Amino acid sequence: MVKPVSLWRLMVVLLVFPGCYLLYSLAPWSVKLFSHSDSNYFIPFFGGLIVLHWVSFFICWRFVKSSGWTAGHVGFGYSKKDIRNGLAIYFAIALGLLFLIEVVVMQADLNAEKLKQIGDFFPKTTAQRVLFIFTALSAGFCEEFVYRGFGIRALESRKVNTWVALLITSLSFTFVHGMVVFERFPGYFFPGLIFGLLFVWRKTLALPMFIHALIDLTAILMILQAVSGT
Repeated sequence: MVKPVSLWRLMVVLLVFPGCYLLYSLAPWSVKLFSHSDSNYFIPFFGGLIVLHWVSFFICWRFVKSSGWTAGHVGFGYSKKDIRNGLAIYFAIALGLLFLIEVVVMQADLNAEKLKQIGDFFPKTTAQRVLFIFTALSAGFCEEFVYRGFGIRALESRKVNTWVALLITSLSFTFVHGMVVFERFPGYFFPGLIFGLLFVWRKTLALPMFIHALIDLTAILMILQAVSGT
């Protein structure tokens, strides 16, 4: 048995954090990128998103500690060596993909019409792809820690049924993705459920973190759709 998480801490994670992300999606640089398709705001938007991810993680980490819990209670009982190895594997995959993409793009002509059709969420330049590698990593790591590791266990500590906790945390996770959730709700809610099920099944964050980061990472491949002849 672990000490129950205070209700106000739980509300910060499940309500305040998603609310902050929703507000962020209305920031001028967010609107410029997604409503006006101004790619000059890609790096400011995703740079700010990384900051939001890590601020939420560190606040949640403080909640874990102040509740008298350990990292193991939220499925994150890893050694520094484990973390280094996980990061090494992720960056090996990410940099390998980046290298292949850059080679293909350098040797092929990009179809201007197809390039316009690629969504504003997807990186179209080398600098944007490099930033997105870190964005995918921060999303996979921080969101899984906050909404799966802490969120599910915190609800359980207050006698909430595990299946109900999965639904609640998946809903909070969905609204972390800003105003776009109103158009693509299932595309975020159901993956959130799957990540939660993986956490409950394995009792560790390693698998959902890694899969989440890799899924997000595939966004850097979208540029290949603009290669002439594809």
